[in-house]
Amino acid sequence: MPLVTEMGLAQPSISFAPYPSWKGAFNATPDELKQLYGSREFREAFRQELRGPGLFHGLWDLITGPFELPALPTQGGPYCSAETRLKYWPVEYNGQLPVWAALELRTQVDWRELADIKIGTYTFCYTEIGSEPEKWDPKTRETADHSLPYLFAKTLVDGTITLAAFEELAYRDPALRPLMAKIHVALDKEVDSIYPKIISMKITATTTDGRRIELWPRDPLGHVRHPMKDEDVTAKFVRTVEPLLGNSRTSAILQRWWSIPQASPSELAAALRLMDLHAAENSGFHS
Repeated sequence: MPLVTEMGLAQPSISFAPYPSWKGAFNATPDELKQLYGSREFREAFRQELRGPGLFHGLWDLITGPFELPALPTQGGPYCSAETRLKYWPVEYNGQLPVWAALELRTQVDWRELADIKIGTYTFCYTEIGSEPEKWDPKTRETADHSLPYLFAKTLVDGTITLAAFEELAYRDPALRPLMAKIHVALDKEVDSIYPKIISMKITATTTDGRRIELWPRDPLGHVRHPMKDEDVTAKFVRTVEPLLGNSRTSAILQRWWSIPQASPSELAAALRLMDLHAAENSGFHS
């Protein structure tokens, strides 16, 4: 968000008026930031901006409703790392379950035999990747990545989703549009009521001969209730990195990073250098 353009923090005296003065905070020096964040005036200005009609148009009130931030972990509050969700597929998080759902449907029917696919989902998924008309005709990589119809149809046809799905020739492929047109997305009250504790969607697919297939997949791999194992993380890393860095270097990176908790500072620096794309040609590693 462009919050950071207007505050003249280089001046000896800092103004903390609620709007728009604090927006330039990220242009400040470290010492100026300490001075700014330590100010009660700044914290109050930021709180009012989030809850009021200013820059964010009352972000908290519009999206979440009023809430109180819990204490930081250093003040006795919980750590959030235990709630981290990992993405197994190279798509945005709301697109994870559609990929798994399409793979499950694919085991029960040939996509060429499908006449209609109804998908019931939760509000955030619907508004993020399943509502606007351009989701059924993506013309950019970003739209394809945020298109439930594209992700679902592409997985049905290919049996997977890889980075190749976001090349222009792939997401603009006219041959995929008829299948995408058969996909209809709507809000489902039951699915919405259990989100975000449980991430799910309902699939009702009808074949050309009238057969109905109903699925209700939940919690994609990588969810806190369905965590990825080490081998899952490794598989994702290899799929993503090996085409760029080759087999030998990818293996070396994995070996270094799986032992990173025991690494010395120099070993950590070496592990970071292995990830440097610009150093690949001089690394001595080959596919």
